[in-house]
Amino acid sequence: MAEQQIFISYARNDQGLTDRIRVALEQAGFVVWQDTSNLRGGEDFPTEVEQAILSSAALVVVLSASSADSSWVSREVDLALSTDGRVTVVPVLIDDDHKLVRLEDIHHIDLRAIRHAIGAEVIAGFQTAMSDLVTSLNKLSPIHALLRRLESTDPEEREAAAFDAATTTTADEVVTRLSEIVESADEAIDVRFEAANALGKMGDRRAVAALHNQLGDPNPDIIAASVRALGMLGATDSIEDIRLLLEQAEDRFVRESAARALGRLGATGHLSALIHRMRNDPISDVRDAAAESIWHIYEIRRLAGEDLRRALKALQRGGYSLDEVKHGWVRAEEVFNERTWAEVTIDIREGQDRIHQIEPT
Repeated sequence: MAEQQIFISYARNDQGLTDRIRVALEQAGFVVWQDTSNLRGGEDFPTEVEQAILSSAALVVVLSASSADSSWVSREVDLALSTDGRVTVVPVLIDDDHKLVRLEDIHHIDLRAIRHAIGAEVIAGFQTAMSDLVTSLNKLSPIHALLRRLESTDPEEREAAAFDAATTTTADEVVTRLSEIVESADEAIDVRFEAANALGKMGDRRAVAALHNQLGDPNPDIIAASVRALGMLGATDSIEDIRLLLEQAEDRFVRESAARALGRLGATGHLSALIHRMRNDPISDVRDAAAESIWHIYEIRRLAGEDLRRALKALQRGGYSLDEVKHGWVRAEEVFNERTWAEVTIDIREGQDRIHQIEPT
């Protein structure tokens, strides 16, 4: 997984505490660049150090009396400041004798108190400061924060992160990670479901292969979410497999998703399959989805001739008006695209409560 790098600028006299900061950041999931090999021993600014700074999302500078006297720390900070915000400087104060005046107006992390603390207070103070530092860095790098959440040990946090991904970013590394989640048989079903939904909303066609591979998944919810996403991504190469699911899937949600996907994909060649489902499916939601998809194909393909006559006749005989199916299509899209994570979790909790109420005691 691609990570955003953090560069640590410090004086050699502060290496002990700097090493602890580096370890804390690495444990939080960051890639940290810290010069521990005396690259800065000469007069010239080492190319490796310069490139490391310029390729970092942030430069964490450990401020102390020693760093105030270090020309190397000053040069590293100057280089980061010269990037016009592309590399953000985050000061960490460890004593009162720092003299980098140009950083006074920048929000800093305060570690000075632990120099006078003892025992458990040192640990508590350090952990609080590191929590503040991680929070600050995550604000600078929302992609990194999202990737960390997708790697959480808590499946509910991973599920929420997958849900949030759809509206947070379209970054390459997030698309890649979500695709990996969708294809992982070891991942929780709920996480895979939200990852598939997110990939559809993000609109990146690189996810098509991963989603198409799930059309034979043993879990119908994964199939339904993948079919929906393929429709949103315009995956016309998947039309035939989606048509087979519409005709053969036992699960009602798979059939409903397949009907809507065929409509979104403008599958004129499968009007007959949609008309059959609209007339004969035992589930009203599937019948409605098929009718609404017939309308959508009629709209986006501007049907004419025999196709137009078949579509309009089918809707008429099914008891549907054009206004009715148009409203149904638009409303279904709005419900899916506008749902919030709070609404999703409320629905889940209410469903669980109903299950508990009918379970035998």
